Amino acid sequence: MLRTKTSSAAHLPTPFVKHYMRRDDNVLPLVVAVATAPIVLADGVLRAPDGLDREHGIQFVIPDELRAIIPKAEDCTEATVREAWEFLCNEWLVDVAADHVGKAIIIADALTMIERSLLPERPCFFITAGQRGNGKTTLFIMLVMAVTGVRPAAAAWSFDENERRKALLAYLMAGVPYILWDNIPRGTQISCPHIERSCTTASYTDRKLGVSETVITAAATINHFTGNNIGAKGDLASRSLQVRLNVDRVDPENRDFMHPDPVGWTQNHRGEILRAGQELDFKDLFIRQEEDDEASASLDDALEIMMKKWPKGCAPLALVKMINSEAEGAQTVRDFLVAGQDRFISEKSVGWLLKPYVDTVTPSGHVLRKHKDTDTNTVIYRVERLKRS
Repeated sequence: MLRTKTSSAAHLPTPFVKHYMRRDDNVLPLVVAVATAPIVLADGVLRAPDGLDREHGIQFVIPDELRAIIPKAEDCTEATVREAWEFLCNEWLVDVAADHVGKAIIIADALTMIERSLLPERPCFFITAGQRGNGKTTLFIMLVMAVTGVRPAAAAWSFDENERRKALLAYLMAGVPYILWDNIPRGTQISCPHIERSCTTASYTDRKLGVSETVITAAATINHFTGNNIGAKGDLASRSLQVRLNVDRVDPENRDFMHPDPVGWTQNHRGEILRAGQELDFKDLFIRQEEDDEASASLDDALEIMMKKWPKGCAPLALVKMINSEAEGAQTVRDFLVAGQDRFISEKSVGWLLKPYVDTVTPSGHVLRKHKDTDTNTVIYRVERLKRS
């Protein structure tokens, strides 16, 4: 399918299309993404050809007026980078109710969407707040308008794993630059094995539901989540960055704005926004995001108690006796394993409860090890603390 200068859709005659569908010699170029803005390669070279970049499989569709104002690498001095950073924070994001770190993550989000086709791994981004009206949806519209030039569309979050899996595969096959998982219930802590897998691979493989067909598609799509007091848990926590919006008033939507129409302002200044940017290091932010994960924090507390009580390790029976007693720390370990349920934990069930956390390293460096004592043929659980590099 082609797009003409008059924006009408067109395609080659049917015999040509049928011939193309029969070819299996891999000679024809494969397009994995469409870029509407220049991309900076790892060596600092600006990639912005007119049309298909065969080497990277990216189709560039960049407006001439935008191409004309993108700076050259030699023009990006320390002074111009500082000026660009101030413009992004104090002009584009001036009305966004986020702190300096939050605005840095927003800028990183925009850069990630631009560079997505070259990234072997990609983070997820959460935009959250304590109440409605803080500007979560407006911020995301500003982000997508700046990067793509068009208003975004949202995807409904489903608690059915198969529905999420099916939707994710469809979006990846469509090659969209982003997915916005919207309408997430307040306080939801999100973990999804399919989204986690898509963040850590260049190509995503899955079977189409309902048919015997395996699909391989590019995974260069950035996942976004919006909702009140939502967050990531489990493996997704270490693959996500969070922007938290906070306004200390009951009607945040009625506060004073520098730009009464921030979305319109973004659209009118898209070229200036894309012209600005700088290199960012977010290693510490990923670590902090993982530390904020409630599940990881609870595991940390439980393992700390186990390490102090049994420095050389313990058998399941000893752990069961401690959990079902009134001993110090028993309630903390119990709450972690059964989430406050009032039930008796047996020697057999404690093994199943601990199984998901064996060899899992917490943000504080605790790790639960499991081995079998060859002399007594007894399973032993021991907690170690690893040093951070």
